[in-house]
Amino acid sequence: MLATSACTALYSPAQRFGSAAAGPYVLSHLNAAESEQQETPRVARNVVFASLAVAGGMMIACIADLTSGYPFGGQMMLDILFIVAALIVGWMGIDCLRGIRR
Repeated sequence: MLATSACTALYSPAQRFGSAAAGPYVLSHLNAAESEQQETPRVARNVVFASLAVAGGMMIACIADLTSGYPFGGQMMLDILFIVAALIVGWMGIDCLRGIRR
């Protein structure tokens, strides 16, 4: 016996394929798609801001480690590499924010 998908069980063929007989389902589906497209830049911007915050926090922690030896035990090479990585993530985040704004 073949298993049917949730879409097959819930909607008729006219509704699944978007014909005119589908009625209000098609309109609500299109409105949901438009709303999702408007929501995507805000979500992407929030993800970029979160990554910038994490990169900034890591940079501050590494600079503190270079100066005082605390929180990572004063391993200078790793601190420098983490600072460079945080700068790269920051640069990429700013570039992404400029791309989202366009």
